[in-house]
Amino acid sequence: KSRTTMAASNDRRNNDNAANAEETTLGFADTTIDTELQRALLDGTTLNATENVCTVDEFNVPSPFGHARSEMRLKALWHRATFIVIRHEDSDNNEDGDSPADTSNIHLLVQRRSNIKDYCPGRLDPTPGGVVGYKESYELNAQREIAEEMNIDVTTDNENNKGNSIRHLFTFPYQDNKVKCWGGLFEVVYRGKLCDIKMQPEEVTEILRLSLDDVRKMSEKNPHDWMPDALHAIQLYLQYKQDVKINRRLIKGYHGSDLTHYTLRPKPKVIFFDCDDCLYFD
Repeated sequence: KSRTTMAASNDRRNNDNAANAEETTLGFADTTIDTELQRALLDGTTLNATENVCTVDEFNVPSPFGHARSEMRLKALWHRATFIVIRHEDSDNNEDGDSPADTSNIHLLVQRRSNIKDYCPGRLDPTPGGVVGYKESYELNAQREIAEEMNIDVTTDNENNKGNSIRHLFTFPYQDNKVKCWGGLFEVVYRGKLCDIKMQPEEVTEILRLSLDDVRKMSEKNPHDWMPDALHAIQLYLQYKQDVKINRRLIKGYHGSDLTHYTLRPKPKVIFFDCDDCLYFD
């Protein structure tokens, strides 16, 4: 089956109890309830509330001193975050996901976020990552987050890395009525076993192995179960893969083509003339 649910560190039937016990002992509120989340943010009792994070302006220029994570959430400040597409390549199944059009053969590791997160608690995240710390780079944050949350090593100088790789593809802005961030999107190829994944219980309660087709179908059926910024990142990722496939010129400063300010482009338009020529532009 293309959809596989896994218990990453313990027996699957113990996951929910273990996660709930961890949340209870840590004393954090169930932030899936908006009123509880707001109260916890105001009280400074959310997970990692005092962490100093990298806040930026609308042009992705860092603020001189950063801000406490809880303040960033309360005021919806612009900040940096990483979004990591984790492709699980299973050689035993002879999967080949090189074609962006063949999304049934591209399998991602998708997280179910814990109920004590300060943003989108309990939702599915197809691009795991995290908020970038003050004076931390996108690259270091991406490496740290997947190591802490999933026990995936992508450092090249570590013997525990079993052929995994990581690439920074582009940086993009995202904002809605709850969050404003500059995201750094990374692609990780994970070649390890699913049983080697170890979840960080404060952050993650479940890991799913889903095809991109499954992600699309499930998010269309129940969009409120998914992180909106992560779904936007997946759209950008697919656009980028198509750009690479057709060898599209990516030019800094041009709409939808600048990898330091990558955005979704409108659907292309085609103008036909009376002659046999046609002009394609976007």
